[in-house]
Amino acid sequence: MNEGDLIVARRAHPGLEPEHRYTVADAAVWSYPVPLEGGILVKAGSRLSRWSFD
Repeated sequence: MNEGDLIVARRAHPGLEPEHRYTVADAAVWSYPVPLEGGILVKAGSRLSRWSFD
C-alpha cells in the first residue's frame, strides 16, 4: 500500500491482525518508514516528517 497510512498489527496465526491505522501523509508514500527511538521518520513526496510514540 502507498496511500500514506501506517498500520500497526500484531502477529496472528496465520499472518497479521491489524490493530490501528494512522494517516501519516497526505501524499503517496513510496519509501519505508525509518524507525527511531520513540518514533519514526516518514518521507512523502518532498516532505520528511517525524512521528513520535506516546
